[in-house]
Amino acid sequence: MILNLVIRHTDGTKESYKFTDVKNYALHCVDLSVREEPMDVPTWAEDVAALVREGMKMSAVKLYREITGASLMDAVDTVRRIEHEINKQETKDD
Repeated sequence: MILNLVIRHTDGTKESYKFTDVKNYALHCVDLSVREEPMDVPTWAEDVAALVREGMKMSAVKLYREITGASLMDAVDTVRRIEHEINKQETKDD
């Protein structure tokens, strides 16, 4: 199975990615949801990132696992990575 992800930027350019497994696809979607530039990403990825921003990491882990079927360890690692990216952006904005 191959999963395609096409990102359309506000300036009209596109990025295209192909994934052979759901885990890498999901990680990429969640990474995109924490970028500053608005773009089309799956709403579940935005939901996971929003939960992290609100300090609800356990809920973010649970949602990520429900959607992707990831193990607990993988989900926790992903949520920590999302939190790190969000903190980096907030520090950069200050």
